[in-house]
Amino acid sequence: MYTKSQRAEADEILTIGSILPVIALISCYLTSRVAAQYGTQFNFSQVTAFPGQKLQSLSWKAPRPLKFQHWYPAFGYYLATISNETCSLTLRAYEGSLSARVELPPVTTYCGAHLSCILSIAQEAAKANIAATTVLLGLTPSILAFLGPTIAEVSLLSLRRPILAILVSLGAPAICPTRIGTYDDPSAVYELGTGALVVPEIPRPFSILVSVAQYLLAACAASNVFQVSYDIGIRSVMSWACEFSYLPFFWTLLTGVIHLFAALALRISLSKPKDQGSSSTDAKSLRNWSIQFLYRECTLSANNSTSHQLENMRVGPMGIALNGFAGWFGIVHMAFGTAIFSGALFISTGDAATLILRYLASGTMCRLIIYFEVGGMRRVKEKSNQFKWIVQSRNLEIVDATQVTSVEEERGRK
Repeated sequence: MYTKSQRAEADEILTIGSILPVIALISCYLTSRVAAQYGTQFNFSQVTAFPGQKLQSLSWKAPRPLKFQHWYPAFGYYLATISNETCSLTLRAYEGSLSARVELPPVTTYCGAHLSCILSIAQEAAKANIAATTVLLGLTPSILAFLGPTIAEVSLLSLRRPILAILVSLGAPAICPTRIGTYDDPSAVYELGTGALVVPEIPRPFSILVSVAQYLLAACAASNVFQVSYDIGIRSVMSWACEFSYLPFFWTLLTGVIHLFAALALRISLSKPKDQGSSSTDAKSLRNWSIQFLYRECTLSANNSTSHQLENMRVGPMGIALNGFAGWFGIVHMAFGTAIFSGALFISTGDAATLILRYLASGTMCRLIIYFEVGGMRRVKEKSNQFKWIVQSRNLEIVDATQVTSVEEERGRK
């Protein structure tokens, strides 16, 4: 006979097992879309990423989309003139002209040869501007990390609204890193420090509008990040990976993978949530699981009375390992982004400022969504110590979400 805890663990494993195929399908779809956008770039046997390894053959085929075809506005005309006229021989060799490749001396990479030609012709002032831009762009992942959500916040949101959590994880281009060896406890999000936001229950007509606005903002943030990253890959050239255009886009997709590990860590450590019912009478008629899932997904955290009992969760070795790996992966992600953006050439300082502002806009929108949702998960007993949803005192007692209804009813009788 199995004990109650063993049955609970088995149910949790089955739940995770049912989620993994969905995650695999989403990953396959995103991979196919990226492969369709970037053509043969994932055929690593055809290219030499690092110069100096070997000479590139005459039959080498440049990955699609081709580099040196699109430029950012500030240096666009100037660089296009150098590329198409002064350095036309190396450009034709890179694009696949056999006669141009025969005419050129042996090179390690045709892309690198054309890149070297452009840099040798460009004026020192333009190269100084590009060098200053690489420093600014190299700091971008660290700057964005201050706006990024923590793995604890997104994993906690994934319990209640997983689709919104996915959009937020993709729309926030960087992750707020945690120290290696430190468990990022999701229950710490409930702590009520002075100035913390506590969002009360919002009436139904307004809550629907707020929920729709959240999805629209998160979707716009994710689309904006994808478009900016795609443009950087197409319009710039990586100094250490000349042929590849997919690296900035790939960097943005990694945030979703990191948050996935943290969400799985919380799911493993958490016993099966007990649904105590919703304050809305419509929730009682939702018997189909898919309908219940959509209902919970579209319900604001402030209006969600589902208890996940985080204070009673049992953190095992697997949960700690996954959480620690997510935190370590977040640091690697920031370092990887620094390497990518610090190597992006042919971007002026003004164009880089626009790109950074667009990244910051997406990060700010996702941060506001997380801030509002986490504030809706907090519950307190003494509303008198709040002023316009802001905690005025640290001496507030946290109550479970399921106790809110009874507390409000008792206050109504008084």
